[in-house]
Amino acid sequence: MPKQSSLDHIKKELEARRSRVKKEFENRIREVEKKAEQYRQRIEAQKKKRDAKIAKIEENFSRRADATLKKHLGEEKYKRLQEWLLKKKQEEIRKLQEKSSTTGNEDYQRQLAQLNETDPKNLVLTEYFNLNKKKFSEEMERDIGFTI
Repeated sequence: MPKQSSLDHIKKELEARRSRVKKEFENRIREVEKKAEQYRQRIEAQKKKRDAKIAKIEENFSRRADATLKKHLGEEKYKRLQEWLLKKKQEEIRKLQEKSSTTGNEDYQRQLAQLNETDPKNLVLTEYFNLNKKKFSEEMERDIGFTI
């Protein structure tokens, strides 16, 4: 009989130790998860700050480039360029709407929403500086008769 009680005692001691270790590590894990969430929040805050700064820089650049372009081209050519860009934007919107409605592709819908929000003044900067300068210049020369 004494052996049984000592085995029960050992088993209880094992369970108690196991329980203590579990609690200790669960507490540590919770603390680490809490810190990880705080770091994620800090990272997201920094990303938002970065994106806001970049947007501000791009907005300032856009205004300066637009003013320079207007001065460089003159009022009449500048108006023609704006009209051409607006037509080009409308055509792209129409194409994306067709693709989006036939395929239901979320990427087309995202592109369409982004294009709808884009100011035509920014299209020249996007097209010319970020995409294909040569293609954009060729289209502009073909359609409205001048280049930048």
